[in-house]
Amino acid sequence: MRELENMLERAHSLCENALILASDLRLCDTSKPAENDGTMRADIGNLEDHLEEIERRLIVQAPEEARRNRTAAAQRLGLTFRSIRYRLKKPGID
Repeated sequence: MRELENMLERAHSLCENALILASDLRLCDTSKPAENDGTMRADIGNLEDHLEEIERRLIVQAPEEARRNRTAAAQRLGLTFRSIRYRLKKPGID
């Protein structure tokens, strides 16, 4: 019940009209299979390795999207500048 209340409050504050539309609720369409960037569950194997690969891709992609600005990239990922610098120095990333 609390989750429903939160969803409606968020939709009310974000909607541009007096009427909340389905698009304002930001519900995912359950009739379509979820996209997973081509990775099937059977292909994952070791979860820790899989998560490290996802982190590596995000850490490499963020500075490129921020025009090599590591501070902006860190903010985009919700990290500190020091944290992104450390993660970029991991073997195989920088």
